[in-house]
Amino acid sequence: MRCSGCGKDIPFNGKVCPYCQRDKSKDQQYTVWAFILGLGLGYLGYKVFGVWGAIVGFVVGCVIAFVASSAGSSKPPDVRVTKERQTEITDTSSEVRLKKLRDLQQKGLIDDDEYTARKKAILDEL
Repeated sequence: MRCSGCGKDIPFNGKVCPYCQRDKSKDQQYTVWAFILGLGLGYLGYKVFGVWGAIVGFVVGCVIAFVASSAGSSKPPDVRVTKERQTEITDTSSEVRLKKLRDLQQKGLIDDDEYTARKKAILDEL
């Protein structure tokens, strides 16, 4: 089934479009009624005009149901944008910082002089 708001394919049993967040519960009913009306007018067209009447009747029934249901008239939901403060949890204890510094030195990412300078800076903060 296609969303009448954004035109993307969505699951038939979905209540809300995952892309534009529009209410799709009525679209299911409209699709079913269009199919039923199409079958009804298709049967009537078949009885009156034969095979071509059935095809035209089915198409006309679906178009009538679509127009009558005014599918696609749902508006997007009101959305409030809030700026939640993101709290970053950082462990700034000297012991943890010294361990990370030692790991960087052991991995060869910093040399001994840089290790000594940064270690001194951390210890001076105490």
